[in-house]
Order: sequence, then C-alpha cells, then structure tokens
Amino acid sequence: MGTRANRMKQLIRTSIKKIVSFIPLAWIEKILVFKMGYPVISYGPDGEDVILRNMSGINIDAMPGSMTLFNKERPRDINLEIGISEKPATLTYHMFEEQAYNTFSEMLATSYMNTGHVRCKKIRINTLPLSTILDTYIKPSQKIDLLSIDVEGYDMAVLRSNNWNTYRPRVIAIEDIGFNTEAPHTSEIFNFLKNQGYHLEVATPKTLFFRIQK
Repeated sequence: MGTRANRMKQLIRTSIKKIVSFIPLAWIEKILVFKMGYPVISYGPDGEDVILRNMSGINIDAMPGSMTLFNKERPRDINLEIGISEKPATLTYHMFEEQAYNTFSEMLATSYMNTGHVRCKKIRINTLPLSTILDTYIKPSQKIDLLSIDVEGYDMAVLRSNNWNTYRPRVIAIEDIGFNTEAPHTSEIFNFLKNQGYHLEVATPKTLFFRIQK
C-alpha cells in the first residue's frame, strides 16, 4: 500500500509540474478536483502543494467519508460526497480494500476482482450531472481554470454531463489509461474534447492535459 501511495504521489507531483508549466499563475481562481476513492491533499515538498493551497474549488468524491480529510485540510473549498452521472440517478458503487479502485463501473470492478483485488461491498449512491453541481455552486462571473477528472471508468459520463456552452474550463486533466500518442483519434476522450474546442497539450502515462483553444 505504501509503495503504491508513493508512486501515486510521485505521479501527481509530475502532473502538477506539467500543469504549472503551461498555466500562468495569474489564471488560477478556481480549481475543480474529481478524485474518486483516493483523496490527496498535499503534493510534496517541491512547492506544488503551496500553489494548490492558494487555489480554491470544489472537491467531489462518491465514497462515504471521503470528504472528512478535505473538510479538515481544505475548509475554504466546497466538499461534496456525491457521484457524477449523465442524469440524476442512483447507481451501484463498488468499494475495494484499496480505495483507488472504487468505481461505478461493473466491468472495471469485475476486471479488478479477476486480478486479485478484493471488493469490500457494493452500495447504492445518488448521482447528479456535473452541470447541476456547477449551476448550484459556480457564480455566473466565475471562470474555471482547472477541471481534474479521475473517476475509474466513468470519465466520459462526467464529460457528457457538463454543459459545455456554459462551463468551459481553461485546462482539463483527465485519466485515459491506454492512450496511444501515435493514434490519438482512437481515444473517445480525445475526440470528445477536440470537438468541444480543446487541444491536447501533455500526455503522461495515465493522464491527459487539454487546454481550451482561443
């Protein structure tokens, strides 16, 4: 568990450096973070955590109890325990001993169990579209600088649930495991965001970073 946590923290530090390399700090007004099952508050000793502490935003995680740490470490933020889906629903949430594998995807849950990961339980969780949450908490005058999505197989559902005419984050970080840099058009996420007017800036082993085109 410790080794995986260290690898994840290192990946996060690398990703933050990639973001900061092409986001002017004057941009940063609002950060929206979607971390399902693996909430991370501090990103290491290299200064990225200072940058993030100067941001404010909305943190969303479907796992019960996941916002306890956020409420303690990021009290200025809006911290919500709810799932995201294309329309209001009540979905089955698969919870694993290693929380990073928690998911709404039956297919992914089965794949994880087939490779030896232990599912603790299944619970039913209420979900809302991203657009509904943003309508509730984002003021008309506010701009979203960064939207980060990591929802274990439900990334496209989150993207489709946004109102792209109203909410257009300047930068989007999204997990796309298996992304082929030599054939980006084979990625559903790449094609969707390209059609919404975004350009792929950086591709890390697990996360893609898109920037809105002017």
